[in-house]
Amino acid sequence: LFTIGQIYEEDLKDTGAAKATFEEFLQRYPRSQIADQAHKALSDMSQPPPLTPTEVKAAEVAAKKHAAMPTVNGIRFWVTPNYTRVAIDLDAEVKYEAGRIPHPDRIFFDLHNAKLASTLIGKTFAVGGGFLRTVRVAPYQHDVVRIVLDVKDVADYSAFLLPNPYRLIIDIHGKRAVSAITTSNNSSA
Repeated sequence: LFTIGQIYEEDLKDTGAAKATFEEFLQRYPRSQIADQAHKALSDMSQPPPLTPTEVKAAEVAAKKHAAMPTVNGIRFWVTPNYTRVAIDLDAEVKYEAGRIPHPDRIFFDLHNAKLASTLIGKTFAVGGGFLRTVRVAPYQHDVVRIVLDVKDVADYSAFLLPNPYRLIIDIHGKRAVSAITTSNNSSA
């Protein structure tokens, strides 16, 4: 019976049948000289199998990729009569895409293969005045950070990446000039 359990485990790779056979062996022969070996076999089968070299390599690559992902470290903005500028502070270059959604009007930026500093997760920045109402930032997917700009009376927007230090600059241009100049500078990092 013990040998049959070994055959199920080692040759046939049928863990369920091997466990049942070793348990039956221990029920019938609890004082056998090889009862300890049956207990050990059952214990070994209840442990998760060790990772294969391919699985270990994949886990290492994923960990390195996550550690090397650019991080969004801060959000700053300035309001002028004709446009509002938003600076997204980064620690490395990032690829991004933008889009605009009406009703209510908002512009979003998805930063790919990026992560968000823990101090910014789920933050909303009230801007007030000008063409930008709020800036919201949150993880969108596993490796995508989404920045949403809630806007009003916006004619157009533009965005570009600057190095040293890296930052994504977003300019929001209004349909008409705002009556007063308001300068605001928020930073969270």
